[in-house]
Amino acid sequence: MHKIFIEPGKIWNSLGSDKKICIDGDRAHHLLHVLRVKPGDVLTVCDGANNDYSCVVVDVSRGCAVIWLQINESSLCNNEPQTRVTLYQALPKGDKMDLIIQKNVELGIHAITPVVTDHTEPKFIKRDRITRYRRISEAAAAQSMRGIIPVVNEVLSFGEAIIESSGYNCFMAAYENERNITIAKRLDESPNPKNIGIMIGPEGGFSDREALLFAPYTVTLSKRILRTETAGFAALMQIFIHLGDM
Repeated sequence: MHKIFIEPGKIWNSLGSDKKICIDGDRAHHLLHVLRVKPGDVLTVCDGANNDYSCVVVDVSRGCAVIWLQINESSLCNNEPQTRVTLYQALPKGDKMDLIIQKNVELGIHAITPVVTDHTEPKFIKRDRITRYRRISEAAAAQSMRGIIPVVNEVLSFGEAIIESSGYNCFMAAYENERNITIAKRLDESPNPKNIGIMIGPEGGFSDREALLFAPYTVTLSKRILRTETAGFAALMQIFIHLGDM
């Protein structure tokens, strides 16, 4: 069964009338020409606020890319973790950020914030890619049957990310020179680790200046050195498994 996210207003308006939803634009084009949906197919529609609606396709117009759905029933989506984890990801080289967003969304991340660090290469600081990143997040959320679309925030400087660290119940920074303090230890020291931030560095690692700034938050992820595109996955899994929220 396919899942799509649409604006809550379209659903709310439909609930009070004939319980039909009209889907058009890029979403309809994807459903019609990529997923090949047809009348009689069943879809799950989500409003991005953990509310799912089981719908059946009642009419399609391929030429105009319009689909009409009939709402059959509604239910709460129970696929969201109770723990909200925000990934602060140093911008990597090439298109690695695409993979980082896709897989972390599938695994249950709540939000992702791209970060510019001392070792981030200037040519990969592309703020105009945020719209693309958000589309990747939406597609991954639909594929993994999420109840929300994890937000991809605007790019922050390292200093701005450190300032935001005070807003979390538990904030951590994965650092290759940390050998003793694990994610589990940091979580156990936190009185209520339900709102967590985790920072991952770039390919060249954090600078000495940055390491001094996040010294109170450092954790080790592994005995081995992980690539930047792997580290976020490893951190997220360790958090969820330790908290029993997988």
